[in-house]
Amino acid sequence: MKTKIILTVLFIGFVMSHVVNAGIRLYRQKSDDAKILSILQDPVTFENLKTLEQTSPEDILHDYIWDTTNVATYVYHDKDTIVGFVTAFKQNPFLLPEDRDKHIGMIGHIAVISAYRKAGVGRQLLIHAIEVLKKAGCKRAALYSYKTNRSAHQFFLNNGFNLISSDQVDHPLLKTLPNQLYAFELLFDESN
Repeated sequence: MKTKIILTVLFIGFVMSHVVNAGIRLYRQKSDDAKILSILQDPVTFENLKTLEQTSPEDILHDYIWDTTNVATYVYHDKDTIVGFVTAFKQNPFLLPEDRDKHIGMIGHIAVISAYRKAGVGRQLLIHAIEVLKKAGCKRAALYSYKTNRSAHQFFLNNGFNLISSDQVDHPLLKTLPNQLYAFELLFDESN
């Protein structure tokens, strides 16, 4: 009986120390850059996040992560290691001017290192970004994903997003990359 109590106390202590040392926080420019860059350098991650203008992981870091005026980036850390990140835009600079007043929030990038996938990190990051967009007054969130990124599509669908027809979205990126992207949307519950 005494051994069982000791093991239970040790297990609870381990869980509590893990919870305290892991979580989501706002990205810190410069001090987090090397850790974010290491996530972006994973070939599969980079292939799923790049656009025509972004030919290297450094381009994504410069174009999206460093843009703290338009983009909020949040990192998930486990102790001192950043294991994932998400970017959220209240006013997406890529939207056409006539669409900018429709309270659309954007999830720009979401990535988790392979060792932490299927562990709930991506879901926590996505939920956090959605809450940030809701607080910013957005009524819905949208995101785009390459059609070849099937695991991400299932992830978005499992987290409440709906696949919408690309012809329902007037977005320059969809016109630039026809037949290469899927658009997803999540309408926020008005009662919250």
